[in-house]
Amino acid sequence: MDERTLEVKTAIRTAISVTVACFVALYLQLENPFWAGISAFVISLSHNVASFEKGLLRVIGTLSGAIIGYFIVAMFINHGVIFFCSIFVCICVTYYFSSLTQYNYAFIIFTATIALVSLSAVFNPQDVLHSAFSRSSEICLGVLISFLSSI
Repeated sequence: MDERTLEVKTAIRTAISVTVACFVALYLQLENPFWAGISAFVISLSHNVASFEKGLLRVIGTLSGAIIGYFIVAMFINHGVIFFCSIFVCICVTYYFSSLTQYNYAFIIFTATIALVSLSAVFNPQDVLHSAFSRSSEICLGVLISFLSSI
């Protein structure tokens, strides 16, 4: 298969993945269906093995970041300085470790998810579990749809 044909197939598969992920997320009435579409788009690469690895790293980073973000809020939301310092420390430590491994994409997603989940709780701390679950389910849905379109 020549290079041009592979690019066209990847573009079509990516467009289908993004569209289906958004429609399924809308059907399931997820809070931010665009995250499913973005996830399907971001992990779509021309080689299935690379897409699978990137998707798996995205899921691992998202789920672990949502859990840590939830616990940061649960433990420190009533202590403003400690709350923001704990987020700062997580980001610093995570970026340091991301430079030491070939799986840095999981660490980057982990950091972004910690920030999104914990900072979304600043004004509504009671919604942190919902925020963590929503982000995780939207990301996992987009990755799953992308995986299925690669088969």
